Amino acid sequence: APGTAAALKRAALLVMLLETWRKHSLERLFDVSKRAATKTANEGLMLRRAHCLSLLMSTAAVAPISYKLQNINLAERWLGLVRAGSVSASTEHGEAYGVTEVAGDLRFFVRGATEKAQKINATLAASGDGLRVATDGPFVAQLQLSRTLRPAPAFATGGGFDETSYTPPSYEPGSLVVGPLRLQDRPRAAALAVHGRAWDCYHNVAPCDPRGHFLLLPAVGDQKNWRPQRLTAEDCADLCGVETDLALVFNSIGAGASQNHVHAHAWPAPPVGAARYAVEGAAAARSTSVGGVEVELLDYPLCAVRLRGEGRGEALGRAVAAVEARHRPHNVAVLGGAAYVFARRAERSPQLAGRLGAAECLGVFHCTSEEDF
Repeated sequence: APGTAAALKRAALLVMLLETWRKHSLERLFDVSKRAATKTANEGLMLRRAHCLSLLMSTAAVAPISYKLQNINLAERWLGLVRAGSVSASTEHGEAYGVTEVAGDLRFFVRGATEKAQKINATLAASGDGLRVATDGPFVAQLQLSRTLRPAPAFATGGGFDETSYTPPSYEPGSLVVGPLRLQDRPRAAALAVHGRAWDCYHNVAPCDPRGHFLLLPAVGDQKNWRPQRLTAEDCADLCGVETDLALVFNSIGAGASQNHVHAHAWPAPPVGAARYAVEGAAAARSTSVGGVEVELLDYPLCAVRLRGEGRGEALGRAVAAVEARHRPHNVAVLGGAAYVFARRAERSPQLAGRLGAAECLGVFHCTSEEDF
């Protein structure tokens, strides 16, 4: 029947489009310059893509979830901080932002009479106050407008899209230990020992996940730990030695770091909007085994190496040292029993306004404007 034939053609077209997206997902989603150059003959196809992509966008209600750090119920402590109003910050213009609990869900909020705050709240209201997400294959985009209010980086990170250096500026005790973001003024979420070394855990004042976002760093009360944003071999071993179901990540200078004081981030896994991080599903393009550690160069849009095995902590330290020896900015992630190293060339992309860090390397894009989203 004519109706059946037309339906089959539409289904075949949809399959073809989805296959195209899987092969060229990030280019199609984010490269506006190539869209503008699309020939008229392809405009109808692009409109169909845009229509189908809209079906993959949604607003996610974000409920609290369970997670631990060592034997500490960190999810419970996060919820306590949210309910106490501690996961919040303010700007010099009087805007307040953070995470609050509404009807059992965790939501970003922005308060203030400024034009910027009003625009953000209008968008949040249009989104049903949930987290707007879009997926393309294993990759996720999240619209996170409240993070546009967070403090500026503590040092110049350069501009444009040229190669960036991983080398930290000369270290001086900065805002995390003596300045406006001083950690000691916050309630400490957890204290733990890894391989006999003390680590502290504090909540992030500008969280990227309403379910939880923490800073993990060598004990800040010991001035021997007041050092630049650089991982030592011991740091790498400790990050791999932490018992947790959180994702632990590190941004070097030139790869998303905004504070020049050694620290990692910890947040729930998987991300809102996906069953796992995109990099977790990446296949190995090449692999070898060194000292019982499986080393895989991944078939992935970035230069990414995955380390698996009991000796991955030591291997991670050696891998980071090798990347540093080549003066490359880098990101590190410890996740799901594996460690990942991402060697970078530049901190920014021509297609997006913000700096790209570990979250983007893992496959989650934190968009701070509707245009980027």
